[in-house]
Amino acid sequence: MQITSGLLEGQVLQRNRKNLATAVLKGMCKGPGDVEARLLAHGKTAKGWNWRKIGAASGASFEATVAGIPAGGPYRAELRVTVDGKTLDRATVREFFTGDVWFLGGQSNMQGVGNLEDAPAPHPLVRAFYMRDEWGLAKEPLHVLAEAVDFFHNAGVRMTGPALQKLLKNTFKGVGPGLAFGKEMLKRARVPQGLVCCGHGGTSMDQWSPDLKDQGGKSLYGAWLRRFRKLGQPIRGIVWYQGESDASEPCAPAYTDKMERLVAATRQDFGDPDLPWMVVQIGRVIMAGWTGPWWNSIWTGPWWNSIQEQERLLPERISNLDVVPAVDLETDDSIHISGKDNAVLGQRLARIADRLALGNKREAGGIQPVTLKPYVHIKRPEPARFGIEITFKNVVGGLRSTGRPVGFTTVDHKGQPFPAFFKTRLCGDKVYLETVSAADTVYGVSYGFGIDPVCNITDGRGMGIPVFGPLKLNGLQGSSFFVNWRIAGPFPLSGDLRTEGMPDLRTAGREWRTPFSVTPALAMPQDVQNAKPGWFYFQTAFEADAARALILSMGSDSPYKVWLNGGEVACDPKATNPCNPDEYRHRVSVKAGRNEMVVLFDGRKGMGWGICARLLPPGRKGELPESAIKELTDPFEA
Repeated sequence: MQITSGLLEGQVLQRNRKNLATAVLKGMCKGPGDVEARLLAHGKTAKGWNWRKIGAASGASFEATVAGIPAGGPYRAELRVTVDGKTLDRATVREFFTGDVWFLGGQSNMQGVGNLEDAPAPHPLVRAFYMRDEWGLAKEPLHVLAEAVDFFHNAGVRMTGPALQKLLKNTFKGVGPGLAFGKEMLKRARVPQGLVCCGHGGTSMDQWSPDLKDQGGKSLYGAWLRRFRKLGQPIRGIVWYQGESDASEPCAPAYTDKMERLVAATRQDFGDPDLPWMVVQIGRVIMAGWTGPWWNSIWTGPWWNSIQEQERLLPERISNLDVVPAVDLETDDSIHISGKDNAVLGQRLARIADRLALGNKREAGGIQPVTLKPYVHIKRPEPARFGIEITFKNVVGGLRSTGRPVGFTTVDHKGQPFPAFFKTRLCGDKVYLETVSAADTVYGVSYGFGIDPVCNITDGRGMGIPVFGPLKLNGLQGSSFFVNWRIAGPFPLSGDLRTEGMPDLRTAGREWRTPFSVTPALAMPQDVQNAKPGWFYFQTAFEADAARALILSMGSDSPYKVWLNGGEVACDPKATNPCNPDEYRHRVSVKAGRNEMVVLFDGRKGMGWGICARLLPPGRKGELPESAIKELTDPFEA
């Protein structure tokens, strides 16, 4: 007898939800008769499996079904064809298992380019269906293209025997996340694990297109569909690591659509509409001004970040799919995760597989940002704090870092980074980014931005924060801080600031000048290292899209008074150091069109550095349209 499909030597059969597996065997034999089977576990005949009839042979072929094989192994299967109690033919599968089976797909980081000196040790219950179409003990390197059966992988030159062994002996790279994933799933599921090796370095989504499946082994999709059919078994899920080859201007915009098509096609062709997908977000790339192969000049930084953001958002577009990050992991060259840290990546993948594929609802999914909003904490005599609060979901055991937490970047309206954070505080599932000025001077926030970012934040179980952004802030949104001030002064102190009237701007205007400094919200009327005593006047003008009731939100480190369109609207004779944006708030009304604002400020012999001011919506929650308030670039023309 020769078994051609359904139960290969060393195979891992996929268990069902009752922890039982079924195998439909097909093959060739010497003649017709009854097909019987005996199963042995650890050298003893399994209960109920002492030569049970499982099918029939017709002519020179047979088909039989082995059902109800419990999770575990190794098992031994002995088959025979009998006629009238006499044995005509025999076959033996010396070893097979029942457990969970996973397809490993993607490009080089899945194929494995980590240093073999850091490869994880094999485990007898973690098996691999190698590219040579044979099962064996899972051992790095899992993906050996030279031994592959399929043309796409071997390019028409398949290596076997001594030549292959010589190649492997001189191979020093080859660790991917697959074996570490399998070992962690064995620990979690406590059943044997099977890894079907399908990764191929440098491959794009177009090369993985299901449109090419009719090409069979000459295409990536055709090759893994052929292998799925050869195994004759359902699978538990797909582990995927790909995207680097699509980080280019022609390819990146279509990445999400191609992933949706690939997942949908696989679920249809593999016969499982909810087949789980565990996806790795591409990690770092290390080379100045480069985000892809040096021979391809169209690869640019924004497209690398674009692929990362699209991958992060895939769970919002595709059901039963989750994503883990790799940006914080060590590499063994300019782009490939190290043999050492592929162990971390395998554990992260197992975490989401445990939830998606095994239904462990006590396990959390991949970490994702939920809200970003500005915050202000002013409670004297405590130091004032203001910046950005980010809340994440799926954090287990609180966020933490080794050393100072790093990885966050502020970006401007053009998507370019600029320095703004001086401290990052981790508090449970929240991150507080303290900024050098109020958070509303920031357009957006990214984590893992650009090329070769430094990121080191994980939760208590080792799951990292994914690359994200730039994400715009939400929460209470107001106008930008006014920066186009003109300054007059100092003027001699003339009495009580509370009773001081608005000056004659035509007279004061002879001495108007620009602020000494605006950094970027704090407007300073003079050089405090060479201060002169007296009062100063600030003036600016802005346009409003409509008459509105708003909040004039002030920061000041000295007493101040404010007039809006000639009328007094605010006065605080007790304001003092430091200048905290948004510390003092006053209800005001603006008119449609041009509005003028004047601020009287007590310089306090150089102890008063300056002010900051902007307009907010009247409630604690809400948002102003971006065009509602527009400070005039040159507000002092007649």
